[in-house]
Amino acid sequence: MDVRKYGFVNQFYKESKGEFLLSFFLLIFLKGCICNYCIYNKRKTMTYELEKSLGFKINRTANKINNKYNKILQEYDIAPEQRATLEIIKYEKDVNQTKIAEILGKDKTTISRTLSSLEKKDFITKVQSDKRTNQIKLTSKAEEMLEKSASIVKDFREKLKTNLDETEIKTLVELLEKVTLGIKE
Repeated sequence: MDVRKYGFVNQFYKESKGEFLLSFFLLIFLKGCICNYCIYNKRKTMTYELEKSLGFKINRTANKINNKYNKILQEYDIAPEQRATLEIIKYEKDVNQTKIAEILGKDKTTISRTLSSLEKKDFITKVQSDKRTNQIKLTSKAEEMLEKSASIVKDFREKLKTNLDETEIKTLVELLEKVTLGIKE
């Protein structure tokens, strides 16, 4: 799935030349999709095999990014996935739960819980557009939080790239996309 077809991802892809956000979403997506046969294998070389595993490396990297991002966003009382959801709502037109789930590569139940949490925090409102669909809108509180946290999030995204040059970043994004394409749903 090429997530760049969505306006939200394209917005950040343009702003950051595609380096961070696309890679972050792909890492999170891959984290949930790649299984490691070594976890179930009882061989003595399990730890060694695990360390060489692509899935393990992607999962560990995604966990480290997510843990740091969680710490950064604590003062705003929001989790990284919640903030990503708010960014999607901000940049996508006529966004609903299904569209958010597709962009984030999550199931509708998970997105429903995220949206309920955001609604309780008064970050979103749901507006019924027809009998089956609710359009999701940001509140002024969410707009304010996104604006206040923008610089710290931008700094974090820049720090993620400090050990990579432009060519390496481009290659990483391309390789993550290839791995994603190889995963059958």
